[in-house]
This record gives sequence, C-alpha cells and structure tokens, in this order.
Amino acid sequence: MSGYLRDNALRKHLDEKVKETARTRQAAEDGLRAAQDMLDQARRVDTNVAEAERALAEASAAMVAKDYKVAVDKSAEALERGRRSY
Repeated sequence: MSGYLRDNALRKHLDEKVKETARTRQAAEDGLRAAQDMLDQARRVDTNVAEAERALAEASAAMVAKDYKVAVDKSAEALERGRRSY
C-alpha cells in the first residue's frame, strides 16, 4: 500500500472517530440534561433522589474526564433511578 493510500485510510478512520465521539458527547450532554430535569422535578415534590444524584455525579465526572460512553451510561442510570423514585 502506498503512503498516500495509507494516509488517506488513516484520515478517513480518524474522521469517523471524531464524528463518533461528537455523537457520543452530544448523547451524554442530552442524557445529563434529561436526568437533571427529572431530579429537579422529583425534588419539587420532596422525593428521595439520593441514588439518582450519585449516578448523576458519576456521569458528570465522566464528562469532565471526557469518557463520554460512561457518561451516557451513568446519565441513563440516573434518569432511570429518578423515574423510579418519582
């Protein structure tokens, strides 16, 4: 394989990784926002949301660490726990 073809394949691979990361990051941000909204609603009616808050804190920490896949999972967990509490 020539250098040009190899470079082109690498460039395409990197472009796909960037797009995938952007999609995952957006999903994590959306999940965090949805979970936070759910917890805010639950707090308004004095619901115990301690478990959901822990999962949301873990999701926020994962976002700071740029581990977007974990952030997506933890925000979904926070949302589910919030729904169960609410």
